[in-house]
Amino acid sequence: MSRFIGPIHHWLHRKIKAFESLEKAVVEWGKTLNLPVEDIALEGIRKFGPPMEDRPLEEIIDNENIHGWLQDKITRAELRHGYLITMLINEDNQLMRELKKQYFEEGKKLGKSLGNTLENSIENKESPKGLYDLLHDFLLEGMPCDRVTEVIETSDSHVHWISHQCVHEKYWTEVKGDIKNFYDLRDRWIEGFVIGVDHEYRFERVSDKEQLIILREE
Repeated sequence: MSRFIGPIHHWLHRKIKAFESLEKAVVEWGKTLNLPVEDIALEGIRKFGPPMEDRPLEEIIDNENIHGWLQDKITRAELRHGYLITMLINEDNQLMRELKKQYFEEGKKLGKSLGNTLENSIENKESPKGLYDLLHDFLLEGMPCDRVTEVIETSDSHVHWISHQCVHEKYWTEVKGDIKNFYDLRDRWIEGFVIGVDHEYRFERVSDKEQLIILREE
């Protein structure tokens, strides 16, 4: 990456912020159920560091090490998130069902807010590829140089993409979590996001590596 802050750095910063917002939403949700979520979150911060400050990127980034700073923030966010979910499930393994609902609602809320404010509705709301691009403006998949996903087919009715690698498992392994929980929850988040942006489309996981956004059948 460039040593100067550019659009790609703001793009990645937005993705990290969205991921951290989901972490905060889980904490707030857990508090309503009287779960020990605040203690778990504080321990996660103690172990892995706090979320990013709520200030413009230019004011907080290390201009001498832009790439390293962003990678560090991804690492810390992934570890905190994995730790939070793993500890909650360890408290009660029945929580996954409710967590899935919460992730769906959080994705839907974000998608709906974007769907209501998009300037180019044709490109973003009526095009499967546009929906894919919008999703990946907020979905955290490592650094851009990791090149995790690739679109392999697109049409007026669907976009089909493949994930070449998993950049998340190492973090979940470090916190003694199950990466399956990550994908189960994230898939629900994506489902909600797609419906929130445009209810005429749906998300579908075809296999461990293949995913679709597809026009709903009449």
